[in-house]
Amino acid sequence: MKSAKEMFEQLGYEYDYIQNKNSEDTITYHKDNLHIQFNLIGKQVVIQNDSSYVFYGYAVFFINQDLLQAINKQVEELHWNDITVNIDVKLDGKKVMEAMRGGNNA
Repeated sequence: MKSAKEMFEQLGYEYDYIQNKNSEDTITYHKDNLHIQFNLIGKQVVIQNDSSYVFYGYAVFFINQDLLQAINKQVEELHWNDITVNIDVKLDGKKVMEAMRGGNNA
């Protein structure tokens, strides 16, 4: 069975691991303007799109079955299946809920 990294790479995503003294360690996969980040300390998945598509005030991300399987595989490999994982979706650097409310806090 393929690893999450192999699954993402097969979909054309580039892998990046960042170990940072001043912030959270992260695994990031990026393709074009879409970034999927796994915050290893905070146990969060952050999906960010730099060139967002907004439909009736909602951020729209097209996640097909293969991408969803890769995300789920990464969550499984990190052993996050037994805990609550927060998913934070960002739109042009702003949290989606703030963007939907018209706020400018990121």
